[in-house]
Amino acid sequence: MFAKVVVDAPLAQPLDYRLQGDHAARARAGALCVVPLGRRKVIGVIVAGWASNNKWAVYGAMREACQMVSYEIPLGIAIIIAVMTAGTLNMVELGHLQGGGLHTWLVFRDPFILLAFFTYFVASLASNKRAPFDLPESESELVAGYHTEYSGIRFSFFFFAEYLAMFVVGAIQASLFLGGWHDPFGLMGHYYQIFSQQQNTAGLILINIVGAAIFTAKASLIMIVQMWLRWTLPRPRIDQVLYTCMKVLLPLSFALLLGAALWQLFLPTRTDIPWRDFNPLSWSGWTQAPRGASPVALVVHLLLASAGSAAFVVLAASIIRAAAVGARHRRRLAEPLPIEVKP
Repeated sequence: MFAKVVVDAPLAQPLDYRLQGDHAARARAGALCVVPLGRRKVIGVIVAGWASNNKWAVYGAMREACQMVSYEIPLGIAIIIAVMTAGTLNMVELGHLQGGGLHTWLVFRDPFILLAFFTYFVASLASNKRAPFDLPESESELVAGYHTEYSGIRFSFFFFAEYLAMFVVGAIQASLFLGGWHDPFGLMGHYYQIFSQQQNTAGLILINIVGAAIFTAKASLIMIVQMWLRWTLPRPRIDQVLYTCMKVLLPLSFALLLGAALWQLFLPTRTDIPWRDFNPLSWSGWTQAPRGASPVALVVHLLLASAGSAAFVVLAASIIRAAAVGARHRRRLAEPLPIEVKP
């Protein structure tokens, strides 16, 4: 149910986010629902470890409970920072606020939410027991942790749930910080407003299909980064994992929460919707900020957005270059002489 709510949001909601009745009440509090619904998985891990009648499985289950409960605090605070910056708990409105292109994504609104983005990512790794925080299942210490006594389809259920949880936290991160179902160029938000004014149902359905693909691609990219880190970083000790949470991430998240609150108090950012209230690709649209918006916050927003756009271009160019060079110089081990022999 949790995954369905997160994944179905870009499919159904962009058609009309002005919902009525009970659905509107649930949609307005969407950001409050995503966190507790996803935290029930720790119960399954603890029960699986305890039911195994194996001390290594119990150790892994207890590590999972301790680690997951600890890292839920900075994870939740990072979500609060995003909600406070946007001024809404509605996940759909959060997506529409970021519909003007990459420079309108929430991650570039102020320095505190930019740091909250990375805090959320690190906390989500630990919450999903992904490397380097995979202490509940560390094979070098606990054989396999809480799923030591499980094999076959039962073993596959654990990893199916883990990879589904990876996709879900990536989907939440994409919704809160990375524009939701909107593309980096602002085309989705632009055509959504046009089709809404024209009441073009076919165009809105097409927007939903493309938006679902973009949303899935963003969540999958975050999931790939989590998998990539598993092959890159070494595993710390359990005391180092808890130290990172209690002495590093937790104070940092509270400092970011305080800083984001003071920023919104003294330097409020604009919370109007791109393409509906202003043109995000014109300088006049940015300079004519609504009453109450700070020009200093606007300058910082544009500087962070420029740096983020440049980083996006450099990263895309690096990936394209690596793919081209790898395709041209790929070695095939099936060839007669995979390694060059010097005469």
